[in-house]
Amino acid sequence: MTQVNLLPTVVREKQKGRAATAAVVALALGLLALLGFIYVLQSARLNSAQHRLVAQQAVNAGIQNQVNGLQQFATLKAQVTTGQALVQTLQYQEVLWSGVLRDVSMVIPGQAWLSSFTGAVTTTTSAAPGAPAGSTGGVTQPATVANIQFQGYAFSHLVVAQWLTRLAQVTGWVNPWLSTSTKSADTDQVQWSGTVDLGPAATANGGQ
Repeated sequence: MTQVNLLPTVVREKQKGRAATAAVVALALGLLALLGFIYVLQSARLNSAQHRLVAQQAVNAGIQNQVNGLQQFATLKAQVTTGQALVQTLQYQEVLWSGVLRDVSMVIPGQAWLSSFTGAVTTTTSAAPGAPAGSTGGVTQPATVANIQFQGYAFSHLVVAQWLTRLAQVTGWVNPWLSTSTKSADTDQVQWSGTVDLGPAATANGGQ
């Protein structure tokens, strides 16, 4: 049996329009609900991130306080290091003259004796021990720390040569030099004079 739609065409069109409008409204409400859910979710994530940030900042502040507390020890260490460097520098240039006199008495030949002994600290400098050549860093240290001038007598030129050789064998003594060596026709004695330098190894700390 054939069905016949008795509603007017205008009514049918209105019904279709209302159905389409309801669908659009429903879709819009769905989108709004989805956007609201996303907003709430992102807000929750943002709040969580902010809480973690605040907690981390508190941890960082605690660490910084600990670092600040340790700074005094770093400053103290720097002061100790500076003091040690100063002591080393002073010892590096300190000549133990009592030891020098002992060495002189040990190396002078039995047939020679001194009539004059003069020692003086020098100021010739070079790079600090362990510093690279040409380096400007570190404490500048002397290449020679003192100079000694001798005058004396001996029974022969050979004894004077023996004295000069022995000077070079003393630890820290460098550049032994004979200035004069003259034999007297009257006394048959040799009057001589010379010098020797003292290097860092002859100082209080042995050039360490």
